[in-house]
Order: sequence, then structure tokens, then C-alpha cells
Amino acid sequence: MSSVETESKKKKKVLMICLGNICRSPIAEAVFQNEVKKRGLQDQWKVESAAIIGYHTGKKPDTRARDTLTKNGITDYSHTARKIELDDFDKYDWIFGMDQENIKDLLSRKSMTSQAKVELLGSYNPSGTIIIRDPYYDSDSAGFQKAYDQCVTCITAFLNKYSTRNQYDAKDESSHGNSCRSPMAEAVFQDQIRKMDLIDFWEVESAAILDYHVGNDPEPRATATLQKAGITDYSHIARKITSDDFYKFDWIFGMDEYIIDVLYKMQPENSQAKIELLGKYDPSGIIIIRDPLFDVGNAGFERAFQQAFRSVHAFLEIHKVFLISSLYYLYIYSKRDCPILRISIKLTSY
Repeated sequence: MSSVETESKKKKKVLMICLGNICRSPIAEAVFQNEVKKRGLQDQWKVESAAIIGYHTGKKPDTRARDTLTKNGITDYSHTARKIELDDFDKYDWIFGMDQENIKDLLSRKSMTSQAKVELLGSYNPSGTIIIRDPYYDSDSAGFQKAYDQCVTCITAFLNKYSTRNQYDAKDESSHGNSCRSPMAEAVFQDQIRKMDLIDFWEVESAAILDYHVGNDPEPRATATLQKAGITDYSHIARKITSDDFYKFDWIFGMDEYIIDVLYKMQPENSQAKIELLGKYDPSGIIIIRDPLFDVGNAGFERAFQQAFRSVHAFLEIHKVFLISSLYYLYIYSKRDCPILRISIKLTSY
């Protein structure tokens, strides 16, 4: 057996399936490849995609799928659609469908001797949204972006569960938490309220849902990204979110759906804090701010910074109108200088 064959057998193999192999499954394949590359796990995983039906065999992915990947920074993906074959059930360790119809078709073809695990990719979504809807018949790209975001969330959770990390050892893992995305978002928020002359109306902090990084400075690549963008006066010591934070802050923003799920589970019943994805406010429609910790280099940090900037700026513009109208009302009502209306924000990551 050649060294190439031996190396191939070591890898765990994943096959992404959708109806035609031009929309959802190529997006899932591209996201999986990208995540594996960023984590330095190419020696552990192999991924491909295929179709249930042969209508689009030989074709490239839908233009909207390709545009969505490019928009999200995946520019090196290429694929030609193919139909799933019987020997794929022996070749792959996991075969993921996007909806229940995919799973039904896959199970009807799988032999009794096949060891492949046939699962919904969405079963790894911490939010509980298990179906990745087919956007093929949509009139625009919004459904493709939603499918992309779901794939990122599910694949991240899957790789976290089954990968043996080889880029960061156990000691490095302890640096994960309030060290990348949430400190950058906090710094951006502070910078924006200064520039928009809103510093008297907002206060912002950041924290982690885990305590791996408590007491440490932000990740050096996060700090370098902030400095490159002209934010040179930010300092922060990581801490873990507490139950008191759910009463102290008006908004608590998470960076991805896993964090949102954890926050909802932590939130006391009588807390009035609004728990939202920060990316919900991103005008580009990219709602997940992906964790760049396992990336090589700074590109993922710069992308997270840009997402945080767009989201924070849009959020402040929306609520700037509210602040102005509220302060005017308070001034008329009191017939004297109105009191400060201060709103608090908590930004959370792992």
C-alpha cells in the first residue's frame, strides 16, 4: 500500500448530500474544507459532496451559492455536481443530509453492512434548528446566506466534537474565552460611541461563557487587528459572565448560535436582558461572527472585526434615533435639563 493510500485511510471521511448538489451540499463541503484548513486539520478530514438525483450532474454550483461563499471569504472552492453511488456508503464515515427527505432517500439506499453514519447536518446545530432549507427556488440570495450560516454553526460544532486539535495543544486551549471576538466587539463599540458623541448614553463590557481565559489579555492577533484599525487605547482582562450580568445589562450579544443557546439557558426567568446575535445587525446579512482562534494568521480576526464594526455601527444608528427622541421627551416633561439615559451592553464569546 502506498503512503498516499495509508494517509487517506487515516482520515475521517464526510459526504455532504442535498437534492441536486448545486446549492446546500456544495456550501457545506466548502465550509467544511475551509474550517479544516483554518484549524490545520487537513491530515484528519476529507470531505466531498453529492446529489440524491442526477439532474445537475456535471454542473457547477448555483451562482448564488458561489457568490455567497465568495462574500464570506471562501474564494478557492470549485466543484462539479455528481450523484451519490452505492459504494459511497462504504467509503465515507459520515453522510450528512440537509433535510428529512434527504435522510429518507439515503437510508433507503444504505445496505445493512454499511458502517456510514447517516445524519442530518443540522442535528449538530446547538439552536435546535435541524433542517437546512433548500434555497434553490428563492428569488434572491438570502436563503443561501442562511444555509451558509447554518452550515458554519453545525460544522463548527461537529469538528469541535470529533477533531483532535493539532494546531493548539491542551495548554493553548485554556486561552479560549473572551479573548478574540467579544473583546474586539467591545473595543469597536467603545470607539464608535466616542466618534458618534454617544459616550454619555452607553456603557459596554465583554465576557466569556467559559472560564478558560479568565484573567488574561486578549489574543495577540485580536489586539494587532484593533491597532491596525486605529484602536490603540483598548485594554481588557477576560472574565466569565455571571448571573448578575443578566440584570445589569440591557442587551447581551452573542457571536454565534451556540453562544446564544448557552445564554438563553443561563438567563434567569425574571431577567429583562435582550439576548441577540450581534451579527443580526450586520447590513451584509452575515449573522454569524465566526471564531478565528484556530486560524493561521490574522485574516479571520480582520473579518470578525469588520463584521463587528458593521453590526455595532448599524445598531447604534438604529438606537441613536430612539435616544434623541427619548431625551427630547424627558426634557419637555421635566422642563429642565434631562437626566442621562444610559443603556448597557454585554458582549459574549466562548
